[in-house]
Amino acid sequence: MALGMMSLAMLASCSSDDINNPIEESKKVSLNIAASIEGPHKLASRAPGTDIRTTEFQDGDQIKLFIWEAWNQNAHELKKQQECTYSSSSTYLYSEEYSFQKGNTELQVAGFYPKNAANNATFTTPMSYEFSFNVDSEQCYDEMYRGSDLMIAHHIETIEQDGDIAIDLQFKHVLSKLTFNLTGTDAQGNSLTGGFYLLQNVKTKAKIKRSGNTVTATAVDDEYHDKIYLDNGDSNGEFVSSTGSITVIVPPQDASDMYLDILLDGKYYHATFPTGTTFLSGYAYEYNVTLESTTPQAPNQTVNIALNQTHISNWNSGTTTGGEDMGWNGQQQ
Repeated sequence: MALGMMSLAMLASCSSDDINNPIEESKKVSLNIAASIEGPHKLASRAPGTDIRTTEFQDGDQIKLFIWEAWNQNAHELKKQQECTYSSSSTYLYSEEYSFQKGNTELQVAGFYPKNAANNATFTTPMSYEFSFNVDSEQCYDEMYRGSDLMIAHHIETIEQDGDIAIDLQFKHVLSKLTFNLTGTDAQGNSLTGGFYLLQNVKTKAKIKRSGNTVTATAVDDEYHDKIYLDNGDSNGEFVSSTGSITVIVPPQDASDMYLDILLDGKYYHATFPTGTTFLSGYAYEYNVTLESTTPQAPNQTVNIALNQTHISNWNSGTTTGGEDMGWNGQQQ
Protein backbone atom coordinates (compact mmCIF):
# COMPACT_ATOMS: atom_id res chain seq x y z
CA MET A 1 0.00 0.00 0.00
CA ALA A 2 1.08 3.59 -0.49
CA LEU A 3 1.92 4.20 3.15
CA GLY A 4 4.19 1.23 3.28
CA MET A 5 6.26 2.45 0.33
CA MET A 6 7.18 5.78 1.90
CA SER A 7 10.90 6.23 1.30
CA LEU A 8 13.20 6.91 4.20
CA ALA A 9 14.99 9.37 1.95
CA MET A 10 12.16 11.81 2.67
CA LEU A 11 13.24 11.94 6.31
CA ALA A 12 16.55 13.68 5.83
CA SER A 13 15.27 16.57 7.94
CA CYS A 14 14.67 14.32 10.97
CA SER A 15 17.16 13.26 13.59
CA SER A 16 16.51 10.81 16.39
CA ASP A 17 17.83 9.29 19.57
CA ASP A 18 16.84 5.62 19.61
CA ILE A 19 16.59 4.04 23.01
CA ASN A 20 18.79 0.97 22.68
CA ASN A 21 17.13 -1.97 24.37
CA PRO A 22 17.41 -5.57 23.23
CA ILE A 23 13.94 -6.60 22.07
CA GLU A 24 12.21 -9.52 20.47
CA GLU A 25 10.67 -8.07 17.33
CA SER A 26 7.13 -9.20 16.58
CA LYS A 27 6.56 -7.31 13.35
CA LYS A 28 7.49 -4.32 11.24
CA VAL A 29 4.99 -1.78 10.03
CA SER A 30 5.06 1.56 8.28
CA LEU A 31 4.62 4.22 10.97
CA ASN A 32 3.56 7.61 9.56
CA ILE A 33 2.96 10.70 11.72
CA ALA A 34 1.48 13.92 10.36
CA ALA A 35 1.21 17.22 12.25
CA SER A 36 -1.48 19.89 12.11
CA ILE A 37 -2.79 22.66 14.33
CA GLU A 38 -6.30 22.42 15.72
CA GLY A 39 -8.75 25.12 14.72
CA PRO A 40 -8.33 28.19 12.50
CA HIS A 41 -6.07 30.16 14.84
CA LYS A 42 -2.52 29.15 14.04
CA LEU A 43 0.72 30.65 15.25
CA ALA A 44 1.53 33.36 12.77
CA SER A 45 4.06 35.56 11.16
CA ARG A 46 3.03 39.11 11.97
CA ALA A 47 4.26 40.62 8.72
CA PRO A 48 1.55 42.69 6.99
CA GLY A 49 -0.55 40.71 4.56
CA THR A 50 0.20 37.33 6.13
CA ASP A 51 -2.87 35.12 6.43
CA ILE A 52 -2.84 33.78 10.00
CA ARG A 53 -6.03 31.70 9.69
CA THR A 54 -4.51 28.39 8.72
CA THR A 55 -4.14 25.01 10.40
CA GLU A 56 -0.77 24.27 8.87
CA PHE A 57 2.70 24.56 10.28
CA GLN A 58 5.12 26.62 8.24
CA ASP A 59 8.03 25.15 6.30
CA GLY A 60 11.04 24.93 8.58
CA ASP A 61 9.08 24.63 11.85
CA GLN A 62 10.89 22.15 14.09
CA ILE A 63 8.95 19.70 16.25
CA LYS A 64 10.11 17.09 18.75
CA LEU A 65 8.36 13.73 19.14
CA PHE A 66 8.54 11.28 22.03
CA ILE A 67 7.45 7.72 21.15
CA TRP A 68 6.69 5.08 23.77
CA GLU A 69 5.45 1.52 23.64
CA ALA A 70 3.21 0.20 26.43
CA TRP A 71 1.89 -3.24 27.35
CA ASN A 72 -0.44 -2.25 30.19
CA GLN A 73 -1.58 0.91 31.96
CA ASN A 74 1.50 1.17 34.17
CA ALA A 75 4.18 -0.42 32.01
CA HIS A 76 5.80 1.59 29.22
CA GLU A 77 9.16 2.15 27.58
CA LEU A 78 10.49 5.19 25.76
CA LYS A 79 11.61 3.99 22.33
CA LYS A 80 12.56 7.14 20.50
CA GLN A 81 13.04 10.89 20.69
CA GLN A 82 12.68 12.37 17.23
CA GLU A 83 13.39 15.92 16.00
CA CYS A 84 11.68 16.71 12.69
CA THR A 85 11.42 19.73 10.42
CA TYR A 86 8.02 20.39 8.88
CA SER A 87 7.78 20.52 5.09
CA SER A 88 4.55 21.25 3.26
CA SER A 89 5.79 19.12 0.36
CA SER A 90 5.74 15.97 2.52
CA THR A 91 2.58 14.18 3.59
CA TYR A 92 4.10 13.16 6.91
CA LEU A 93 6.28 14.84 9.49
CA TYR A 94 7.83 11.49 10.35
CA SER A 95 7.81 8.10 8.61
CA GLU A 96 9.78 4.89 9.04
CA GLU A 97 9.60 1.12 9.01
CA TYR A 98 8.98 0.55 12.70
CA SER A 99 9.53 -2.62 14.74
CA PHE A 100 7.23 -3.37 17.67
CA GLN A 101 8.29 -5.41 20.64
CA LYS A 102 6.36 -8.63 21.08
CA GLY A 103 3.51 -8.28 23.55
CA ASN A 104 3.24 -4.49 23.43
CA THR A 105 -0.29 -3.24 22.86
CA GLU A 106 -0.09 0.56 22.61
CA LEU A 107 1.93 3.25 20.89
CA GLN A 108 1.96 6.56 22.77
CA VAL A 109 3.17 9.72 21.05
CA ALA A 110 3.70 13.23 22.40
CA GLY A 111 4.73 16.18 20.23
CA PHE A 112 6.11 19.58 21.27
CA TYR A 113 6.61 22.85 19.39
CA PRO A 114 9.09 24.46 19.51
CA LYS A 115 11.35 21.42 19.50
CA ASN A 116 13.29 22.40 22.63
CA ALA A 117 10.16 23.14 24.68
CA ALA A 118 10.24 19.90 26.68
CA ASN A 119 14.00 19.48 26.94
CA ASN A 120 13.79 19.92 30.73
CA ALA A 121 10.64 17.82 31.11
CA THR A 122 10.24 15.26 33.87
CA PHE A 123 8.03 12.39 32.70
CA THR A 124 6.21 10.34 35.35
CA THR A 125 4.41 8.39 32.62
CA PRO A 126 4.29 9.03 28.86
CA MET A 127 1.26 11.28 29.32
CA SER A 128 2.14 12.84 32.69
CA TYR A 129 4.97 15.36 32.91
CA GLU A 130 6.15 18.77 34.09
CA PHE A 131 8.48 21.35 32.56
CA SER A 132 9.07 25.08 32.47
CA PHE A 133 8.87 27.26 29.36
CA ASN A 134 9.86 30.88 28.74
CA VAL A 135 8.34 33.10 26.09
CA ASP A 136 10.90 35.33 24.46
CA SER A 137 11.30 38.84 25.82
CA GLU A 138 12.11 40.13 22.33
CA GLN A 139 9.05 39.21 20.30
CA CYS A 140 9.85 42.15 18.05
CA TYR A 141 11.62 39.51 15.95
CA ASP A 142 9.35 37.10 14.10
CA GLU A 143 11.38 33.99 14.86
CA MET A 144 11.29 34.74 18.59
CA TYR A 145 7.59 35.59 18.47
CA ARG A 146 6.69 32.32 16.75
CA GLY A 147 9.08 30.37 18.97
CA SER A 148 7.10 31.63 21.98
CA ASP A 149 3.94 29.86 20.80
CA LEU A 150 4.12 26.66 22.86
CA MET A 151 1.98 23.88 21.35
CA ILE A 152 1.52 20.29 22.48
CA ALA A 153 -0.10 17.20 20.96
CA HIS A 154 -0.77 13.69 22.32
CA HIS A 155 -1.98 10.48 20.75
CA ILE A 156 -2.51 6.89 21.89
CA GLU A 157 -2.74 4.22 19.20
CA THR A 158 -3.72 0.60 19.78
CA ILE A 159 -1.30 -1.75 18.06
CA GLU A 160 -3.22 -4.06 15.78
CA GLN A 161 -2.02 -7.41 14.55
CA ASP A 162 -1.96 -6.30 10.94
CA GLY A 163 -1.84 -3.04 9.05
CA ASP A 164 0.29 0.08 8.93
CA ILE A 165 -0.18 3.02 11.31
CA ALA A 166 -1.02 6.60 10.32
CA ILE A 167 -1.33 9.23 13.06
CA ASP A 168 -2.41 12.86 12.78
CA LEU A 169 -1.05 14.78 15.75
CA GLN A 170 -3.40 17.68 16.50
CA PHE A 171 -1.41 20.43 18.23
CA LYS A 172 -3.02 22.88 20.65
CA HIS A 173 -1.86 26.30 21.80
CA VAL A 174 -1.03 26.27 25.51
CA LEU A 175 -0.37 29.95 26.26
CA SER A 176 -2.33 33.18 25.65
CA LYS A 177 -2.26 35.52 22.65
CA LEU A 178 -2.94 39.25 22.98
CA THR A 179 -3.82 41.45 20.00
CA PHE A 180 -3.85 45.24 20.25
CA ASN A 181 -5.85 47.11 17.60
CA LEU A 182 -4.46 50.63 17.29
CA THR A 183 -7.03 53.28 16.45
CA GLY A 184 -7.52 57.03 16.91
CA THR A 185 -6.28 60.24 15.37
CA ASP A 186 -2.67 59.52 16.35
CA ALA A 187 -2.71 56.08 14.69
CA GLN A 188 -3.22 57.15 11.11
CA GLY A 189 -1.13 56.87 7.97
CA ASN A 190 2.56 56.33 8.60
CA SER A 191 2.44 57.13 12.31
CA LEU A 192 2.63 53.43 13.23
CA THR A 193 5.84 52.92 11.26
CA GLY A 194 8.84 52.59 13.54
CA GLY A 195 6.74 52.71 16.70
CA PHE A 196 8.02 51.38 20.01
CA TYR A 197 5.77 48.91 21.88
CA LEU A 198 6.71 47.44 25.26
CA LEU A 199 4.59 45.19 27.52
CA GLN A 200 5.72 45.63 31.13
CA ASN A 201 5.22 43.87 34.48
CA VAL A 202 4.54 40.62 32.63
CA LYS A 203 5.52 37.13 33.76
CA THR A 204 7.43 35.48 30.92
CA LYS A 205 7.92 32.03 32.45
CA ALA A 206 5.30 29.27 32.66
CA LYS A 207 5.15 25.97 34.50
CA ILE A 208 3.55 23.33 32.29
CA LYS A 209 1.99 20.23 33.80
CA ARG A 210 -0.01 17.38 32.32
CA SER A 211 -1.96 15.03 34.55
CA GLY A 212 -4.62 12.68 33.23
CA ASN A 213 -6.12 14.41 30.18
CA THR A 214 -5.47 17.93 31.43
CA VAL A 215 -2.65 20.28 30.48
CA THR A 216 -2.25 23.33 32.71
CA ALA A 217 0.01 26.35 32.29
CA THR A 218 0.76 28.63 35.24
CA ALA A 219 2.85 31.79 35.08
CA VAL A 220 5.71 32.00 37.56
CA ASP A 221 8.13 34.79 38.42
CA ASP A 222 11.34 35.10 36.44
CA GLU A 223 13.85 37.37 38.17
CA TYR A 224 15.56 38.19 34.89
CA HIS A 225 12.64 39.10 32.62
CA ASP A 226 9.48 41.11 33.33
CA LYS A 227 8.91 42.82 29.98
CA ILE A 228 8.35 41.89 26.33
CA TYR A 229 9.27 44.01 23.32
CA LEU A 230 6.50 43.80 20.71
CA ASP A 231 8.35 46.20 18.43
CA ASN A 232 11.60 47.92 19.28
CA GLY A 233 11.24 50.79 16.84
CA ASP A 234 13.83 49.42 14.43
CA SER A 235 11.56 47.23 12.33
CA ASN A 236 9.96 49.99 10.24
CA GLY A 237 6.50 48.84 11.22
CA GLU A 238 7.12 45.22 10.20
CA PHE A 239 5.13 43.81 13.11
CA VAL A 240 2.20 46.21 12.91
CA SER A 241 -0.29 44.79 10.42
CA SER A 242 -1.87 46.76 7.59
CA THR A 243 -5.01 47.03 9.74
CA GLY A 244 -3.07 48.58 12.62
CA SER A 245 -2.77 45.64 15.02
CA ILE A 246 0.13 44.06 16.87
CA THR A 247 0.28 40.77 18.80
CA VAL A 248 2.24 39.14 21.61
CA ILE A 249 2.24 35.71 23.33
CA VAL A 250 2.29 35.49 27.14
CA PRO A 251 1.85 32.78 29.78
CA PRO A 252 -1.63 32.64 31.37
CA GLN A 253 -1.66 35.12 34.26
CA ASP A 254 -3.33 37.90 36.21
CA ALA A 255 -2.82 41.16 34.31
CA SER A 256 -3.71 43.53 37.17
CA ASP A 257 -0.25 45.15 37.17
CA MET A 258 0.55 44.66 33.48
CA TYR A 259 0.63 47.63 31.10
CA LEU A 260 1.57 48.54 27.53
CA ASP A 261 3.90 51.47 26.80
CA ILE A 262 3.84 52.96 23.31
CA LEU A 263 6.04 55.60 21.69
CA LEU A 264 4.79 57.04 18.38
CA ASP A 265 6.05 60.18 16.65
CA GLY A 266 7.56 61.45 19.88
CA LYS A 267 4.36 60.90 21.87
CA TYR A 268 4.22 58.56 24.86
CA TYR A 269 1.18 56.44 25.75
CA HIS A 270 0.69 54.37 28.90
CA ALA A 271 -2.10 51.81 28.46
CA THR A 272 -3.53 49.79 31.37
CA PHE A 273 -5.74 46.70 31.35
CA PRO A 274 -9.28 46.63 32.77
CA THR A 275 -9.52 45.74 36.46
CA GLY A 276 -9.70 41.99 37.05
CA THR A 277 -8.17 40.99 33.70
CA THR A 278 -6.88 37.41 33.68
CA PHE A 279 -5.43 35.54 30.71
CA LEU A 280 -6.26 31.84 30.43
CA SER A 281 -4.53 28.94 28.72
CA GLY A 282 -5.40 28.51 25.05
CA TYR A 283 -7.27 31.80 24.64
CA ALA A 284 -6.80 34.83 22.42
CA TYR A 285 -7.70 38.34 23.59
CA GLU A 286 -8.25 41.49 21.56
CA TYR A 287 -8.07 45.07 22.77
CA ASN A 288 -8.75 48.40 21.13
CA VAL A 289 -6.11 51.01 21.91
CA THR A 290 -7.30 54.54 21.14
CA LEU A 291 -4.29 56.76 20.52
CA GLU A 292 -5.41 60.36 20.78
CA SER A 293 -3.90 63.43 22.40
CA THR A 294 -6.17 66.44 22.17
CA THR A 295 -3.57 68.90 23.44
CA PRO A 296 0.08 69.32 22.47
CA GLN A 297 2.42 67.27 24.63
CA ALA A 298 5.12 68.82 26.73
CA PRO A 299 8.51 67.09 26.53
CA ASN A 300 8.36 63.60 28.09
CA GLN A 301 4.67 63.99 28.96
CA THR A 302 2.72 60.70 28.95
CA VAL A 303 -0.87 60.23 27.77
CA ASN A 304 -2.68 57.70 30.00
CA ILE A 305 -5.20 55.54 28.13
CA ALA A 306 -7.29 52.46 28.88
CA LEU A 307 -7.34 49.20 26.93
CA ASN A 308 -10.87 48.32 25.87
CA GLN A 309 -11.45 44.60 25.42
CA THR A 310 -13.41 43.72 22.27
CA HIS A 311 -13.74 39.94 22.64
CA ILE A 312 -12.18 36.69 23.84
CA SER A 313 -11.90 33.63 21.66
CA ASN A 314 -10.72 30.06 22.09
CA TRP A 315 -7.37 30.15 20.29
CA ASN A 316 -7.68 26.49 19.32
CA SER A 317 -11.30 26.23 18.16
CA GLY A 318 -11.72 29.87 17.12
CA THR A 319 -15.07 30.19 18.87
CA THR A 320 -15.94 33.28 20.90
CA THR A 321 -16.33 32.51 24.58
CA GLY A 322 -16.82 34.06 27.97
CA GLY A 323 -13.31 33.03 28.86
CA GLU A 324 -13.58 29.75 30.77
CA ASP A 325 -10.26 27.93 31.01
CA MET A 326 -10.16 25.33 28.24
CA GLY A 327 -8.44 22.72 30.43
CA TRP A 328 -8.16 20.16 27.57
CA ASN A 329 -10.32 17.74 29.57
CA GLY A 330 -11.54 15.04 27.24
CA GLN A 331 -10.21 16.92 24.21
CA GLN A 332 -7.04 14.90 23.85
CA GLN A 333 -6.03 11.37 24.62
